[in-house]
Amino acid sequence: MPKEESRPELTADDIQQLARNYQRSRILFTAYELGVFTELGGERKTSAEVASALGTDPRATDRLLSALAILGLLNKEEGRFANAAAAARYTWFAVSRSIWPALCTASICGTRGAR
Repeated sequence: MPKEESRPELTADDIQQLARNYQRSRILFTAYELGVFTELGGERKTSAEVASALGTDPRATDRLLSALAILGLLNKEEGRFANAAAAARYTWFAVSRSIWPALCTASICGTRGAR
């Protein structure tokens, strides 16, 4: 019988880090699912403009866009949001070098971000 691999016991900090990693990725995938990066494209828009275009709740959209800005995926200046350089380069769905095909499956991301 093969010997079982020994792993160090998780600490409370390790478990909290796992939760934070999930939260960050959920923010990213939600933005993709809604089409945030594509909607912004190369423009600067308010969260209300984005919410109106996507048909989402304005307050929730503002929170999502603000979280994306904290993560460095969007830039926020004078109440307007724009794709940060990395988001414009790798996440905007229409761009051929999009990383989404490698990250997403239909069960994780769905198809809405493709709009």
